[in-house]
Amino acid sequence: MELPIVVGVDGSDASLRAVDWAVSEAGLRGLPLRIVYADVRARPGKGAAGLGSANPPDRDAARRMLERAARRAQGAGTEAKISTEAVGGDAVETLLDEARHAAALITGCRGRDTFVRLGRGINLSLAARAACPLIVVRGDATALSARHRRVVLGLGEAPVARPVVEFAFGAAEARNAVLEAVRAWRAPAHELRVHPLIVGDPPVHQRDRAVQLLEDALRGPAADHPKVVVRRAAVEGRVDTVLRTRSTTADLLVIGAKRHYGRTEPSLGRRIQALLQNSACPVAVVPHSP
Repeated sequence: MELPIVVGVDGSDASLRAVDWAVSEAGLRGLPLRIVYADVRARPGKGAAGLGSANPPDRDAARRMLERAARRAQGAGTEAKISTEAVGGDAVETLLDEARHAAALITGCRGRDTFVRLGRGINLSLAARAACPLIVVRGDATALSARHRRVVLGLGEAPVARPVVEFAFGAAEARNAVLEAVRAWRAPAHELRVHPLIVGDPPVHQRDRAVQLLEDALRGPAADHPKVVVRRAAVEGRVDTVLRTRSTTADLLVIGAKRHYGRTEPSLGRRIQALLQNSACPVAVVPHSP
């Protein structure tokens, strides 16, 4: 059974833009689309249309919201199979549960948050804990129009997680887009001085190491996706600053997030948080093991 693309809605314009993006993603990947609304007022239990046993006003409001989202999706002319459901309970926990059975989870973003009506920091919580890739739909009309035909992959320190690279190649291939793999590097302060173990200019050493990391990370996936045009960029600067700049001319930014499953409270690095809040285009956060 094919896993669906799941998009969360809350009735805001931001979440409807996420529906637009999810429709396109489902079409590109040939997957069904599932639209989910988490109604914090609904109580668990069986009810008509899977809406639980909420009071009629709550149920009717949820149904109207989902119908509006479904009409918007159908209006895009998609061939994807569309299903909707309103689920009672906490928005984060509801979407985390959906993520266990999804190919990707998609949310909208309004300013520095998403699902503002239901709570703060939901995107950060989902990015830290979701079992599938989370795609936060950000950016202006140009960023969301897929006109750039460019996917940016942000690579961190070695070893680079294969699932993150594979996701980026798959996204570029589906869009017939160029994949730009970026490794930001900075020379540590102690290497700006003469170091007895480094021959030559220390910054050149750091740059060469970044170039080698790119080659090592891309070699296998590039062979598996021969049609994808790959550009490599080893750029001096802060990771979040470099990727934020590159996101201004990209259709999607792909980054990885380590999952420490033994921890009760997973957390995100500050740079990932900064990109989720400041990227100029949609951001895909792909989970992987340390």
